[in-house]
Amino acid sequence: MDLMRTMVLLGSLDAERRGFSKTAFRALLCIADPGGATPSELAQRLDLSPGTLTSIAEDLIESGHVIRVAHPTDGRSHVLQVTGSGAAVAAEVLGGLTSTLGSALGPSSTSEIRDLALLLNLTNRLLNQYVPPK
Repeated sequence: MDLMRTMVLLGSLDAERRGFSKTAFRALLCIADPGGATPSELAQRLDLSPGTLTSIAEDLIESGHVIRVAHPTDGRSHVLQVTGSGAAVAAEVLGGLTSTLGSALGPSSTSEIRDLALLLNLTNRLLNQYVPPK
């Protein structure tokens, strides 16, 4: 658990350095998943009210890191997707975290480190989804 907390802390510090709030940065990383996310999916994943999520999404759209596109099957809804700059920011930060993780683990292949970083990210998401807020 300490390693995961350290990774989350490092990601948060990197987000602040780039001018993102912790929550906005988490939203960007979720939106960077293949296919993006609808606002309701994103609000649920991040445990945010619809109003808070709308504000964060608008900030990410205004910054040029996210776009809003029509939902492919539901004409009443839309999907948030990363732009090239948003994908670059997400990849750079995740790459930095992967590098930090590699340093902490010692000799490991790039593939093993990437897989562990993805597992930690998934674990963090699941904990955020199923652990009730304090």
